[in-house]
Amino acid sequence: MNVMRIRVVLVRALVLTGVALVAMAGPARAATSAVSRTPDTPREQDPGSFKPVSPVDHALGRIEIPRVGVSAPILEGVDDRTIRWAVGHFPETPLPPDAGNVALAAHRTTLFYGLRHIRIGDTITLTTPKGAFRYTVERTWVVDPTDVSVLDASTDKILTLVTCFPFDYEGSAPKRFIVRAQAILVAQPAPDLGAAGYAAPPGFPAAH
Repeated sequence: MNVMRIRVVLVRALVLTGVALVAMAGPARAATSAVSRTPDTPREQDPGSFKPVSPVDHALGRIEIPRVGVSAPILEGVDDRTIRWAVGHFPETPLPPDAGNVALAAHRTTLFYGLRHIRIGDTITLTTPKGAFRYTVERTWVVDPTDVSVLDASTDKILTLVTCFPFDYEGSAPKRFIVRAQAILVAQPAPDLGAAGYAAPPGFPAAH
């Protein structure tokens, strides 16, 4: 697939996500209308308001943002059926540990409800069969639905979250809220080679 084709697909995907993100707004709003929400108080998710009727299969992994109460499975795709039950992964973007721009989308009224409370410096963890990968939030901003530059490839290991905006807008929200996070590189300690020049087996002291 050439660059132009990929860009067209991403444009359609981002616009489609906007449509899909609105699809659940009505039912979710009705289910949570009795809940008091204040701007400074993160709300714990109520899994019962958007729990799938059947188990989520073929999950790519899981996203966790503890401070704002986000915790959800990740599935491939950003169509309405997928993000009805999970956070969707834009198929044209990579997954960790590969370098690049990992892009995810979900509903502002359910799984990404907590993004309204996100702050610079918050930690995001993506857990996949290949391991747990941590990111720190570097910036947030708002774009038009057709601005697919947020999905541009990168040589760095970054994460982009997409949801509709404004968060409390009635109907089809006109903008998209973007969260950009940078991978946290965790330094691994070098093995103790000991005097003999090889690593000591687990449970044995290194030679001196």
